[in-house]
Amino acid sequence: MIDIFGGTTANADFPATAHELRSAIQAGELSAREAVACSLARIADRADLGAFVTVTADLSLTEAAARDEHYAATPRSERATPGTARDPHRAQGPHRRRWCTHHARQRCVPTPPASSDGLSARVLRAAGAISLGKTQVPEFGLTGYSENLIAPPARNPLDPERTAGGSSGGSAAAVAAGMLALAPASDGGGSIRIPALACGLIGLKPGLGAIPADMQRGPHDEFGAPRLTVTGPLARSAADAALLFDAMRAEPGDPAEPAVAAVQRADALTGLRIGVSATSPFEAAHPVPLSPRPGPRTNGPPRCSQIVGTGSRRRTSATIPSTHTPSPRRGRPASRCSSSRKARRNN
Repeated sequence: MIDIFGGTTANADFPATAHELRSAIQAGELSAREAVACSLARIADRADLGAFVTVTADLSLTEAAARDEHYAATPRSERATPGTARDPHRAQGPHRRRWCTHHARQRCVPTPPASSDGLSARVLRAAGAISLGKTQVPEFGLTGYSENLIAPPARNPLDPERTAGGSSGGSAAAVAAGMLALAPASDGGGSIRIPALACGLIGLKPGLGAIPADMQRGPHDEFGAPRLTVTGPLARSAADAALLFDAMRAEPGDPAEPAVAAVQRADALTGLRIGVSATSPFEAAHPVPLSPRPGPRTNGPPRCSQIVGTGSRRRTSATIPSTHTPSPRRGRPASRCSSSRKARRNN
């Protein structure tokens, strides 16, 4: 049977959303171990996409079995959805890697497995999430495509000849291909938004402080500037993105899910206005002139100048570029990396 996400697993009737998956586990219709096993099968089935650098199958199945024992002994189930840790996020178990550049050649310096979870991973585990491994990212997490010399590049499920974006490209590929229902990611200069656009997903870069773990080292970086990088969700729907967003920012023991509730009320919203700033945030230090305003377009997604306006939620959502699934042919060829890396090795 061909599964709806393009794979060949026999679990095509597996819950398609994180909400459905959580409900099935809480109702006892599906065990956490079965959910993890299905996700692991899909990961293996779509290994050609290069979404994962490390898959922690045994550790994940052991943790899922422990979750099932907990559910059996507890009247009320916790949230439990298979997920991942993006490589820069410290998670107990998987090998960590430190990215570096040496003599113009990219190398990876192995480090011992983490002995404890970082705060972001700890919050998600407390919410019932189960990590399945580490996903692909670029060196230093800097580029808009996810490739390095350690593992194959993350490829776009819409067209494997194209990139999944970056730096959260591995997570985006995994979610878009149905390996995962959702995944946490981080964004400083587009690392959630770029892969979300490339893979046709919902991605959210929240404001600094919306997720408490982002403030662990304070609101300013080592240079005294406001921190740019924050964590946020990647998902195939707004409802699932809201579910993960609430889990990432929830206080222990707080059952409220305000983002999920807001999405559920969205159909009642009318008369929305969307504003787009045409001023560069770096204008004070470095003027950035804008190109002349173009004429109207007859096809393709609207330009920013065409977005501002009023209307119903249905009309507004149709004019937001982030909801437009781009032509993967416009992306950076993922195959370009192989030839460029070979050239570097031979020089």
